[in-house]
Amino acid sequence: NLGVRLGALGQREEALAATREAVEQYRALSARNPDAFLPDLARSYWTLGSVLAPDALAAADAFVSGAEVLEPLRQRFPGVFNELSQALRERASDAVGAIGTDTPPALVWRISAIPAIPASADPIDPATVSSVRAAQPRERRRNPR
Repeated sequence: NLGVRLGALGQREEALAATREAVEQYRALSARNPDAFLPDLARSYWTLGSVLAPDALAAADAFVSGAEVLEPLRQRFPGVFNELSQALRERASDAVGAIGTDTPPALVWRISAIPAIPASADPIDPATVSSVRAAQPRERRRNPR
């Protein structure tokens, strides 16, 4: 991801601009084909939250947004998106911990509305993976080698 690479080079403003652009592009793509692009939108929010980490409130908002957009897919395809969803929820909670008592109640509520994924969640069903892959545009699929 360009935002991550720019951030690693210490170019925070450029990283932030690139990451926000990615969020906007994936938002538009996911509006047309949610099954294919919502996971990418959620990952872009992850990157945005990571770039925004010095501002814990903005970072928490980005992580929560990622989990929120991913939730419909996580519910439709049990097991497939649990790891990403739980990681976004945990990062949001960590950011809120950094904010402390000044955390806006609305943000706390948004985090608590994201279902926690139990450690004993069902493993991924191969048929579910196949149906998720089938929903992705052909150019998004990886060639097995």
